[in-house]
Amino acid sequence: MKNLKKTFTIIFITLTSFCFSQTAAYYCSQTGAVGFCYGYGNVKECAYNQAYRYGATNPQLILNYNGKGYGALAVGTNSYGIRVVGIAAGYDSLSRASNVAFRECRKRGGTGIYISDTWLDQ
Repeated sequence: MKNLKKTFTIIFITLTSFCFSQTAAYYCSQTGAVGFCYGYGNVKECAYNQAYRYGATNPQLILNYNGKGYGALAVGTNSYGIRVVGIAAGYDSLSRASNVAFRECRKRGGTGIYISDTWLDQ
């Protein structure tokens, strides 16, 4: 009975990890490099590795969202010429996610902002 309970728990945890989507993003303020991943298990590790792949020297977690919905990444440039980003995830519409990402980028000092990536994590 004890082994059956452990087996059920493992199966439940495995199944629930497939039912819930995730989004994570890392950003390096020194280089402007950003990495993000969505839609599967270990998105934090994936996003961290992506940030390094794109030139990050000290990436910081800027988004860790456990849920589904639309997402967007906005990119701009700060007064020092370094890329700044805004990211949004889990919204019910693409326009809402894009607007939030745009505002987040502007809050971080971004100018010349554009939406570089969008997604729907179902």
